Amino acid sequence: MKAYKNSLLSRTCQAVAITFALVVAPIAEATIYVYRGPSGEKLVTNIPMSGNGYKLLHQKDSIDNVGHLAAGRKGPTAADSPRFSVVGNKPYKRKWVNSSEYDSYIREIAMRHGVEPALVKAVIQVESNFDPQAVSRAGARGLMQLMPGTAAMYQLGMGDIFKPHRNIEAGVRHLAYLKTLFPNSMELVLAAYNAGENNVMKYNGIPPFPETVDYVQKVKSSHNIFKRVFL
Repeated sequence: MKAYKNSLLSRTCQAVAITFALVVAPIAEATIYVYRGPSGEKLVTNIPMSGNGYKLLHQKDSIDNVGHLAAGRKGPTAADSPRFSVVGNKPYKRKWVNSSEYDSYIREIAMRHGVEPALVKAVIQVESNFDPQAVSRAGARGLMQLMPGTAAMYQLGMGDIFKPHRNIEAGVRHLAYLKTLFPNSMELVLAAYNAGENNVMKYNGIPPFPETVDYVQKVKSSHNIFKRVFL
């Protein structure tokens, strides 16, 4: 029995080591896949997988891009992108929209989930500038710039991710979840929304990523305005 346990421990350690090597090793000119496993775990590999409950979340051509995504960082928001950009193989043109068009959705959903409506509107303004079709260079989508993995956490599929009501619902639920992790700091909630909660925990504060530091300040500035005019 002892020998069996030692053998099992050895195989487990080997599996962990292989997974770690796949994540951190410099894989030149390789396609990297990010999957969500049957138990919700995230797997980064250069080997395509099918069946067995594995769902493809991301596919990139370099480990640097996947490392960025696996760490939870969304990078620059769509609102920071140039007017014309390319997302995947499709051109994306930012659109002008009415910033008050989604106010009723924002108020109703935010109050239902215990999040301040003015904060939600500030997040949307900084994330997408109220463009429901916005797509960032990292693949975040919609008004609240949800990454596909985050959207899936709230049962929001890719077919609905650009629908304003569904996108706001999932984004607000994510903010409400982050508030349970960082109940006494709006800054940490915002940092986690941009860079991922694991990075906030890792650095025990706002992660030292320029885009995240800038993001937090932008949302705070917008929030200061909206909380006076959007009640």
